[in-house]
Amino acid sequence: MTPTAKLRFVERKVAMHPFYRDMSTGGRAYQTYQVLQQWWQHASTGQITTHGEWRDVPLEKEKA
Repeated sequence: MTPTAKLRFVERKVAMHPFYRDMSTGGRAYQTYQVLQQWWQHASTGQITTHGEWRDVPLEKEKA
């Protein structure tokens, strides 16, 4: 797999702890996060193909 310069942000809904409830429906509450992803291409015998996958980019926090 070869990383490329293609990047995108996607929104991902994650269920919160069962203690938190949605006030309008009374059901489970969800929180939306933005995730940065990078396109990785399959490279076979030196040729770049259109097949690949989006992978999450790990983000690091600066240490003070």
